[in-house]
Amino acid sequence: MKALILAAGFGKRLQPVTEECAKPAVWFFDRPVIAHVIDSLSRAGTEQIFINLHHRPASIRRHMRRTVIPGHSQFSFEPHILGTAGALVPLKDKLSGGPFIIINGDIITDVDLNAVIRHHLDSGWAATLIVHPPSVDLGFPPVGADREGQLCSFPHGILKNRPFALGGTFTGIQIVNDGIFNHLEEGGFQSLTTCVYPGYDRETEPIGIFPHFGYWNDIGSLSRYVRAHLDAMSGRINTIDLESQPVRCQSHVWIHPASSLGRNVQIKGYAVIGKDAVIGKDSVLENAIVWPNVRVNRNSVLKNGIAYQTNRFAQVPELQAELK
Repeated sequence: MKALILAAGFGKRLQPVTEECAKPAVWFFDRPVIAHVIDSLSRAGTEQIFINLHHRPASIRRHMRRTVIPGHSQFSFEPHILGTAGALVPLKDKLSGGPFIIINGDIITDVDLNAVIRHHLDSGWAATLIVHPPSVDLGFPPVGADREGQLCSFPHGILKNRPFALGGTFTGIQIVNDGIFNHLEEGGFQSLTTCVYPGYDRETEPIGIFPHFGYWNDIGSLSRYVRAHLDAMSGRINTIDLESQPVRCQSHVWIHPASSLGRNVQIKGYAVIGKDAVIGKDSVLENAIVWPNVRVNRNSVLKNGIAYQTNRFAQVPELQAELK
Protein backbone atom coordinates (compact mmCIF):
# COMPACT_ATOMS: atom_id res chain seq x y z
CA MET A 1 0.00 0.00 0.00
CA LYS A 2 1.15 3.55 -0.75
CA ALA A 3 1.05 6.48 1.65
CA LEU A 4 0.96 10.27 1.61
CA ILE A 5 2.50 12.13 4.54
CA LEU A 6 1.00 15.60 4.95
CA ALA A 7 3.91 17.88 5.83
CA ALA A 8 3.10 21.21 4.18
CA GLY A 9 1.48 23.10 7.07
CA PHE A 10 2.86 26.25 8.68
CA GLY A 11 2.91 24.94 12.27
CA LYS A 12 1.69 28.26 13.62
CA ARG A 13 0.74 26.87 17.03
CA LEU A 14 4.31 25.62 17.49
CA GLN A 15 5.93 28.96 16.82
CA PRO A 16 8.58 30.13 17.37
CA VAL A 17 10.24 26.71 16.98
CA THR A 18 8.65 26.29 13.52
CA GLU A 19 9.76 29.65 12.18
CA GLU A 20 12.82 28.04 10.60
CA CYS A 21 11.62 24.46 10.10
CA ALA A 22 8.50 22.58 9.07
CA LYS A 23 6.42 21.19 11.91
CA PRO A 24 7.19 17.52 11.07
CA ALA A 25 10.90 18.42 11.16
CA VAL A 26 10.92 19.43 14.83
CA TRP A 27 13.14 17.20 16.93
CA PHE A 28 11.70 14.43 19.07
CA PHE A 29 14.68 13.26 21.11
CA ASP A 30 17.35 12.52 18.46
CA ARG A 31 15.09 12.23 15.41
CA PRO A 32 12.54 14.46 13.69
CA VAL A 33 8.85 13.72 14.29
CA ILE A 34 8.38 12.69 10.65
CA ALA A 35 10.92 9.89 11.10
CA HIS A 36 8.61 8.30 13.67
CA VAL A 37 5.71 8.61 11.22
CA ILE A 38 7.81 6.80 8.63
CA ASP A 39 8.55 4.09 11.21
CA SER A 40 4.80 3.50 11.56
CA LEU A 41 4.41 3.22 7.80
CA SER A 42 7.39 0.88 7.55
CA ARG A 43 5.88 -1.46 10.13
CA ALA A 44 2.76 -1.56 7.97
CA GLY A 45 4.74 -2.65 4.92
CA THR A 46 4.19 0.56 2.98
CA GLU A 47 5.59 0.22 -0.54
CA GLN A 48 5.93 3.87 -1.50
CA ILE A 49 5.75 7.16 0.40
CA PHE A 50 4.91 10.61 -0.91
CA ILE A 51 5.46 13.76 1.15
CA ASN A 52 3.87 17.10 0.33
CA LEU A 53 5.88 20.20 1.15
CA HIS A 54 5.33 23.95 1.42
CA HIS A 55 6.57 25.69 4.58
CA ARG A 56 10.35 25.38 5.04
CA PRO A 57 10.65 22.40 2.65
CA ALA A 58 14.43 22.18 2.97
CA SER A 59 14.09 21.12 6.61
CA ILE A 60 12.13 18.03 5.55
CA ARG A 61 14.40 17.23 2.62
CA ARG A 62 17.46 17.51 4.87
CA HIS A 63 16.07 15.03 7.38
CA MET A 64 14.97 12.61 4.67
CA ARG A 65 18.50 12.32 3.37
CA ARG A 66 19.37 10.72 6.71
CA THR A 67 16.23 8.57 7.07
CA VAL A 68 15.77 5.05 5.77
CA ILE A 69 12.36 4.85 4.13
CA PRO A 70 10.59 1.94 2.48
CA GLY A 71 10.57 1.70 -1.31
CA HIS A 72 10.69 4.74 -3.51
CA SER A 73 9.78 8.11 -2.03
CA GLN A 74 8.85 11.35 -3.70
CA PHE A 75 8.28 14.92 -2.62
CA SER A 76 5.37 16.98 -3.89
CA PHE A 77 6.18 20.67 -3.47
CA GLU A 78 3.23 23.08 -3.35
CA PRO A 79 4.08 26.70 -4.32
CA HIS A 80 0.70 27.60 -2.82
CA ILE A 81 -0.55 25.41 -0.01
CA LEU A 82 -3.31 23.08 -1.24
CA GLY A 83 -4.82 21.68 1.95
CA THR A 84 -5.25 18.08 3.04
CA ALA A 85 -7.41 17.18 0.03
CA GLY A 86 -5.85 19.47 -2.55
CA ALA A 87 -2.52 17.79 -1.83
CA LEU A 88 -3.88 14.62 -3.48
CA VAL A 89 -4.58 16.21 -6.86
CA PRO A 90 -0.97 16.46 -8.14
CA LEU A 91 -0.43 12.86 -7.05
CA LYS A 92 -3.55 11.36 -8.62
CA ASP A 93 -1.73 9.17 -11.16
CA LYS A 94 0.76 7.96 -8.56
CA LEU A 95 -1.73 7.18 -5.76
CA SER A 96 -4.48 5.63 -7.91
CA GLY A 97 -4.81 1.88 -8.25
CA GLY A 98 -6.12 0.91 -4.83
CA PRO A 99 -6.50 2.09 -1.24
CA PHE A 100 -3.76 4.25 0.26
CA ILE A 101 -2.86 5.82 3.59
CA ILE A 102 -3.03 9.54 4.34
CA ILE A 103 -1.27 10.52 7.56
CA ASN A 104 -0.31 13.80 9.17
CA GLY A 105 3.44 14.26 9.45
CA ASP A 106 3.35 15.81 12.91
CA ILE A 107 1.97 13.07 15.13
CA ILE A 108 3.41 10.61 17.63
CA THR A 109 1.33 7.46 17.97
CA ASP A 110 1.60 3.72 18.56
CA VAL A 111 -1.39 2.79 16.38
CA ASP A 112 -1.13 -0.57 14.60
CA LEU A 113 -1.61 0.40 10.96
CA ASN A 114 -1.60 -3.27 9.91
CA ALA A 115 -4.77 -3.81 11.94
CA VAL A 116 -6.37 -0.72 10.43
CA ILE A 117 -5.52 -1.83 6.89
CA ARG A 118 -7.05 -5.27 7.48
CA HIS A 119 -10.16 -3.69 8.94
CA HIS A 120 -10.52 -1.30 6.02
CA LEU A 121 -10.15 -4.03 3.40
CA ASP A 122 -12.64 -6.29 5.18
CA SER A 123 -15.22 -3.55 5.78
CA GLY A 124 -15.80 -2.42 2.22
CA TRP A 125 -15.81 1.20 3.35
CA ALA A 126 -14.74 3.96 1.01
CA ALA A 127 -12.63 5.48 3.76
CA THR A 128 -11.61 4.52 7.29
CA LEU A 129 -10.79 7.30 9.75
CA ILE A 130 -8.73 6.43 12.81
CA VAL A 131 -10.20 8.13 15.88
CA HIS A 132 -8.90 8.48 19.42
CA PRO A 133 -11.68 8.22 22.02
CA PRO A 134 -9.55 9.33 25.03
CA SER A 135 -8.88 12.73 23.43
CA VAL A 136 -12.57 13.66 23.53
CA ASP A 137 -12.19 14.09 27.29
CA LEU A 138 -9.45 16.66 26.59
CA GLY A 139 -11.87 18.85 24.66
CA PHE A 140 -11.14 17.75 21.10
CA PRO A 141 -14.27 17.61 18.88
CA PRO A 142 -15.55 14.07 18.35
CA VAL A 143 -16.19 12.17 15.15
CA GLY A 144 -19.18 9.88 15.69
CA ALA A 145 -20.30 6.55 14.27
CA ASP A 146 -23.25 4.21 14.64
CA ARG A 147 -22.94 0.84 16.36
CA GLU A 148 -21.59 -0.72 13.14
CA GLY A 149 -18.78 1.83 13.05
CA GLN A 150 -20.11 3.82 10.11
CA LEU A 151 -19.62 7.58 10.23
CA CYS A 152 -22.79 9.39 11.24
CA SER A 153 -21.56 12.58 12.94
CA PHE A 154 -18.76 14.92 11.90
CA PRO A 155 -17.67 18.28 13.32
CA HIS A 156 -18.08 19.85 9.88
CA GLY A 157 -20.76 19.91 7.18
CA ILE A 158 -24.12 18.16 6.95
CA LEU A 159 -23.34 15.61 9.68
CA LYS A 160 -22.51 18.19 12.34
CA ASN A 161 -23.96 17.55 15.81
CA ARG A 162 -25.85 14.37 14.92
CA PRO A 163 -26.23 11.75 17.68
CA PHE A 164 -23.81 8.82 17.61
CA ALA A 165 -23.04 5.60 19.48
CA LEU A 166 -19.24 5.47 19.07
CA GLY A 167 -16.85 8.38 18.85
CA GLY A 168 -13.38 9.78 19.14
CA THR A 169 -11.13 12.58 17.96
CA PHE A 170 -10.03 12.30 14.35
CA THR A 171 -6.30 11.55 14.45
CA GLY A 172 -5.35 12.77 10.99
CA ILE A 173 -4.74 9.16 9.90
CA GLN A 174 -7.00 7.57 7.31
CA ILE A 175 -7.11 4.87 4.67
CA VAL A 176 -9.03 5.83 1.54
CA ASN A 177 -10.02 4.13 -1.67
CA ASP A 178 -8.90 5.84 -4.85
CA GLY A 179 -12.52 6.77 -5.57
CA ILE A 180 -11.71 9.85 -3.49
CA PHE A 181 -10.35 11.46 -6.64
CA ASN A 182 -13.91 11.66 -7.97
CA HIS A 183 -14.64 14.15 -5.17
CA LEU A 184 -11.71 16.46 -5.83
CA GLU A 185 -11.55 19.56 -7.97
CA GLU A 186 -8.58 20.36 -10.17
CA GLY A 187 -6.37 22.84 -8.35
CA GLY A 188 -6.98 25.15 -5.42
CA PHE A 189 -7.18 24.68 -1.67
CA GLN A 190 -9.36 21.77 -0.51
CA SER A 191 -9.78 20.15 2.91
CA LEU A 192 -10.64 16.50 3.50
CA THR A 193 -12.71 17.21 6.58
CA THR A 194 -14.64 20.27 5.37
CA CYS A 195 -14.82 19.79 1.58
CA VAL A 196 -14.60 16.08 0.80
CA TYR A 197 -15.82 13.71 3.50
CA PRO A 198 -19.07 15.56 4.23
CA GLY A 199 -19.98 15.07 0.56
CA TYR A 200 -19.68 11.27 0.55
CA ASP A 201 -22.94 9.38 0.04
CA ARG A 202 -23.67 7.31 3.13
CA GLU A 203 -25.27 4.47 1.13
CA THR A 204 -22.88 4.08 -1.80
CA GLU A 205 -19.63 5.34 -0.27
CA PRO A 206 -19.78 4.66 3.46
CA ILE A 207 -17.07 6.04 5.71
CA GLY A 208 -16.17 4.15 8.86
CA ILE A 209 -14.10 4.76 11.95
CA PHE A 210 -11.41 2.68 13.62
CA PRO A 211 -11.00 3.51 17.34
CA HIS A 212 -7.46 3.59 18.69
CA PHE A 213 -7.24 3.56 22.48
CA GLY A 214 -3.44 3.61 22.68
CA TYR A 215 -1.19 6.63 22.38
CA TRP A 216 -1.79 9.60 20.06
CA ASN A 217 -0.44 13.14 20.22
CA ASP A 218 -0.72 15.60 17.34
CA ILE A 219 2.06 17.88 18.70
CA GLY A 220 -0.48 20.67 18.27
CA SER A 221 1.07 23.10 20.73
CA LEU A 222 4.31 23.65 22.60
CA SER A 223 2.84 22.07 25.72
CA ARG A 224 1.68 18.99 23.81
CA TYR A 225 5.11 18.77 22.20
CA VAL A 226 6.67 18.70 25.66
CA ARG A 227 4.03 16.25 26.87
CA ALA A 228 5.04 13.79 24.14
CA HIS A 229 8.60 13.74 25.49
CA LEU A 230 7.38 13.15 29.03
CA ASP A 231 5.06 10.38 27.88
CA ALA A 232 7.91 8.65 26.03
CA MET A 233 10.17 8.87 29.07
CA SER A 234 7.33 7.46 31.18
CA GLY A 235 7.00 4.45 28.89
CA ARG A 236 3.51 5.37 27.67
CA ILE A 237 4.34 5.05 23.95
CA ASN A 238 4.65 1.39 23.03
CA THR A 239 6.60 1.96 19.83
CA ILE A 240 9.34 4.08 21.43
CA ASP A 241 11.88 2.33 23.62
CA LEU A 242 14.26 4.93 25.02
CA GLU A 243 15.95 2.50 27.39
CA SER A 244 17.38 0.52 24.48
CA GLN A 245 19.12 3.60 23.09
CA PRO A 246 22.73 4.43 24.03
CA VAL A 247 21.84 7.45 26.13
CA ARG A 248 21.76 8.45 29.76
CA CYS A 249 18.08 8.07 30.52
CA GLN A 250 16.81 8.06 34.06
CA SER A 251 13.82 9.49 35.87
CA HIS A 252 12.69 11.77 33.05
CA VAL A 253 16.18 12.87 32.07
CA TRP A 254 17.40 11.94 28.57
CA ILE A 255 20.93 12.95 27.60
CA HIS A 256 22.47 11.95 24.28
CA PRO A 257 26.00 10.56 24.70
CA ALA A 258 27.27 12.85 21.94
CA SER A 259 26.23 15.94 23.91
CA SER A 260 28.61 17.83 26.15
CA LEU A 261 27.88 19.10 29.66
CA GLY A 262 30.28 21.53 31.31
CA ARG A 263 31.29 21.49 34.98
CA ASN A 264 28.67 22.08 37.62
CA VAL A 265 25.70 21.85 35.27
CA GLN A 266 22.55 21.32 37.31
CA ILE A 267 19.52 19.46 36.01
CA LYS A 268 16.24 19.82 37.85
CA GLY A 269 12.94 18.21 37.02
CA TYR A 270 12.75 17.03 33.42
CA ALA A 271 15.39 17.43 30.73
CA VAL A 272 16.09 16.30 27.18
CA ILE A 273 19.52 17.13 25.74
CA GLY A 274 20.03 16.29 22.09
CA LYS A 275 22.96 15.04 20.07
CA ASP A 276 25.94 17.42 19.83
CA ALA A 277 24.30 19.92 22.16
CA VAL A 278 26.76 21.80 24.36
CA ILE A 279 25.73 22.99 27.82
CA GLY A 280 28.13 25.57 29.25
CA LYS A 281 29.51 25.21 32.75
CA ASP A 282 27.53 26.38 35.77
CA SER A 283 24.27 26.35 33.79
CA VAL A 284 20.92 25.24 35.20
CA LEU A 285 18.35 23.28 33.20
CA GLU A 286 14.97 22.94 34.85
CA ASN A 287 12.16 21.33 32.87
CA ALA A 288 13.92 22.08 29.60
CA ILE A 289 14.42 20.51 26.17
CA VAL A 290 17.62 21.31 24.27
CA TRP A 291 17.65 20.41 20.58
CA PRO A 292 20.60 18.75 18.84
CA ASN A 293 23.51 21.02 17.91
CA VAL A 294 22.36 23.82 20.22
CA ARG A 295 25.01 25.59 22.30
CA VAL A 296 23.94 26.90 25.71
CA ASN A 297 26.23 29.60 27.08
CA ARG A 298 27.87 29.21 30.48
CA ASN A 299 25.90 30.39 33.51
CA SER A 300 22.62 30.10 31.60
CA VAL A 301 19.32 29.29 33.29
CA LEU A 302 16.84 27.45 31.05
CA LYS A 303 13.53 26.90 32.79
CA ASN A 304 10.22 25.65 31.41
CA GLY A 305 10.88 25.72 27.70
CA ILE A 306 12.73 24.62 24.59
CA ALA A 307 16.19 25.67 23.41
CA TYR A 308 15.66 25.19 19.69
CA GLN A 309 18.59 27.25 18.40
CA THR A 310 21.68 28.72 19.97
CA ASN A 311 20.49 31.80 21.89
CA ARG A 312 16.85 31.02 21.04
CA PHE A 313 14.58 29.75 23.82
CA ALA A 314 10.84 29.20 23.57
CA GLN A 315 9.08 29.62 26.89
CA VAL A 316 6.24 27.19 27.53
CA PRO A 317 3.84 28.84 30.00
CA GLU A 318 1.77 25.69 30.36
CA LEU A 319 4.83 23.57 31.09
CA GLN A 320 4.65 23.81 34.87
CA ALA A 321 1.19 22.27 34.95
CA GLU A 322 2.15 19.68 32.34
CA LEU A 323 5.02 18.40 34.45
CA LYS A 324 3.09 17.71 37.63
